Amino acid sequence: MRNASDGKVVENALVEVTTGASAGRGVRSDAAGAYRLEGLARGSARLQVTATGFSSDGATLDLAADTVFTFQIRPAS
Repeated sequence: MRNASDGKVVENALVEVTTGASAGRGVRSDAAGAYRLEGLARGSARLQVTATGFSSDGATLDLAADTVFTFQIRPAS
């Protein structure tokens, strides 16, 4: 998880699966801005990220084994 404005990590952001077979699962990013959602069903799913002081963002992904995705979120205006 990165701040799109300055590239710094964003910790404690909530990443949730909002659609697909794994909807309702979520985790928070750690001090390094990393997050890991394990055991998700393969297929299309939407991930939504929210963090204090930032605009929410989301992406629809085709989940497969070891899918890696880095969110770049923008500070709220």
